Amino acid sequence: MWRTFASLALMFVALLWSALAVLVIFLIVPGLWEALFGAGGSVAGALLALGGAVWSSGKIMRLADRVLNEPEHRPAGAGRMAPAEADVPTDWQTYNAEIARSKRWAFYRRTRQFERLAELEGQGKRGGPA
Repeated sequence: MWRTFASLALMFVALLWSALAVLVIFLIVPGLWEALFGAGGSVAGALLALGGAVWSSGKIMRLADRVLNEPEHRPAGAGRMAPAEADVPTDWQTYNAEIARSKRWAFYRRTRQFERLAELEGQGKRGGPA
């Protein structure tokens, strides 16, 4: 329970840090960038500071994710997942043939051509042409 609360608190801190950093970088200290980097480099300095703020906020979010997903917090049996098998054929000819067969089956069913429907289902069981 405390891990969830800590993770939510860290996410809130990261969001708050991002908002405050944008306000500080662009509204409060633009004169500092000009004093440090000159008139030409002040924009680059502000953008560099913004990049640092975004990077640090991302690190805080990763820490929150790590806190939430500790091994003891995971459900039992949640190891490596087995690779999923594709539900569709790998070659386009078979895939298109299955689509055409499904459309033909739906047409025969809709038009109540049950003898052709039975013939089509028989072809599918025998592995014949679609």
